[in-house]
Amino acid sequence: MMRKVFAALVITTLLTPASAVGAVTIIATPTATTVTLTQKTITLVPPKSNSPGAWSIEIDNPKIATASGLTLTLLSAGSSIIRFAQAASGAYNAASRSSRLTVTPGIPTLGEFKDQSVALSAGTFVLVPPTSPSDGSWSYTSLDLSVATVSGNKVTMLDGGEVSIRASQSPNANWLSASATMKLTVTAPSPVVGTFSDITLSIDSVSKVELILPTSTSKGSWNLTSADPSVASVNGLTVTALRSGTTKISAKQAASGGFRSIIVYLNVTILAVDPVVSAGGFTDRTIEIKFGTSEQISLIAPTSNSTGAWTFTSSDPTIASVSGNSLTALKPGKITVTAVQGPAAKFGSSKPIISTVIVKGRQSLTAPASVEKLAGDPNIVIAYPTSQSTGKWTATSSDVSVATVTTNSIALGNAGSATITLTQEATETWLASSVTFTVRVFGVTPTLGTFSPLEVSVGEKLATPKVPLSNSAGKWIYSSSDPKVFAVIDNVITGVAVGSATISVYQQPAGKYGQSNTLQTTVTVKAAPAVIPTPSPTPSPTPSPSASPSASANPTAVTAPKASASLSKRVISIYAVNTGSASVIAMIDAKIVKIGKNTVTPGKHKVSVFVGGRLIYSRTFTVK
Repeated sequence: MMRKVFAALVITTLLTPASAVGAVTIIATPTATTVTLTQKTITLVPPKSNSPGAWSIEIDNPKIATASGLTLTLLSAGSSIIRFAQAASGAYNAASRSSRLTVTPGIPTLGEFKDQSVALSAGTFVLVPPTSPSDGSWSYTSLDLSVATVSGNKVTMLDGGEVSIRASQSPNANWLSASATMKLTVTAPSPVVGTFSDITLSIDSVSKVELILPTSTSKGSWNLTSADPSVASVNGLTVTALRSGTTKISAKQAASGGFRSIIVYLNVTILAVDPVVSAGGFTDRTIEIKFGTSEQISLIAPTSNSTGAWTFTSSDPTIASVSGNSLTALKPGKITVTAVQGPAAKFGSSKPIISTVIVKGRQSLTAPASVEKLAGDPNIVIAYPTSQSTGKWTATSSDVSVATVTTNSIALGNAGSATITLTQEATETWLASSVTFTVRVFGVTPTLGTFSPLEVSVGEKLATPKVPLSNSAGKWIYSSSDPKVFAVIDNVITGVAVGSATISVYQQPAGKYGQSNTLQTTVTVKAAPAVIPTPSPTPSPTPSPSASPSASANPTAVTAPKASASLSKRVISIYAVNTGSASVIAMIDAKIVKIGKNTVTPGKHKVSVFVGGRLIYSRTFTVK
């Protein structure tokens, strides 16, 4: 609260005319100042004041800086109290306010550190540091110790070439560290060197060789190194072959006698032994894949007397890609896989071995829709399914009487159904595929004539009754409306009892004709003709001298037919005897059954037996 009141008082005072407050000079609080020694001089901005009096700066520590008006000349790093002093002016009295000046160490501005060129033969020379406002100590560093070294401010030149020398000044109380770099060029002639020829070695014969150094006008010592010691190593002047390949031997002659160093090179080729390789399990392969999927197999490397690693490459990675020894079949096609064995020990790389891989596709084709036609319709054009394969199509019919296949169409024949199989033959890259569909041919309805009434006697069988006229050759099928009057057994009309009933008949499909309409007519069953027994003839008497004549024989008696039935659990057994050649019909619940055992369901069942059209037995059984 007091700060707010004071600030309000100062502002009010500054804005109020001097005559109103007795000419008191009011100065605002100045801001502390921080600068670096590198700035050398600065001009300060005085704080706000209600007086127009002139300003000056007073410094408590003149070692830090000197003042002239509002301009300060910086002398050293440190800190001092400074006062902003305002002279009296008119009605305003003189006044001052204190602040703090902080001078931080600066970065010295260095003079030029000139590049130099010195002959190698000079041996050494002394460095002169660049000018600096700092009195910090100097140190020097060579950035390429093979050309020159530095000890203190003394440079020792070792070889011809260029090297950067860095001069670093250490920090002190007033100045931070600083550095400068110069380029030193050490001039020296190159020696004249003779030839250093390439060599070739063989692991299994000449595996070591003593090199002959090239001639040189310099007397500098030589040092030999191998760019790839795994191929050939160097010990002194001896080169030893270790494995097949190539490497570069560098021979460096040190600087000497005013000559700069020099490096010459020779190439070393190590001849390897060819491995003995055979295909082994690396044979041609055939892979089957479902179209749209992939299949992976492992490749078997060829056999070899080398232990070198095998690499496999595919001639078309879009058909089958190879990763390591794994091959992934992606789509149908034909590729080659190349196997090459890398070098190992004394063996070099093998010659390429090639195998063929055929990727065969397996398709799921969409079958054409089934066809329903009428006999006599035009041929059907075959629409073969869409296929990725170029294999030839063939078509076959399961029933050539119904549908006959030509190259691109189906000819319709008789009524019925036939399965059409469309098969696309295999190609080099596709398996054979097939689909089926059904051709159903409906027959034409036959044209029928009149179905005349029929007559039959009790016990009589009409195996070939007179049928209506028809343009179809189909088999006629009969049925009776009342099996108690006449029955149809094995499609044979058989009279059962005197009376009449309706017979229904239709014609089964045959050829181009379908099933006919059903016709009906009346069957009248008449009584069977009476059978009169023929008496046996009377034998003529045979004279016998010793016996009296015998009497005439009586006529043979006719034995009446008999029938019986019995129940055992759910089996009714029916029997008939003395029936002679007369027709015998057994019925259970008015349905014709066989003479013998008949299985029935629980309930009441009536058994009837007719002989020659006459009912001779009737009984009802209750089956539990």
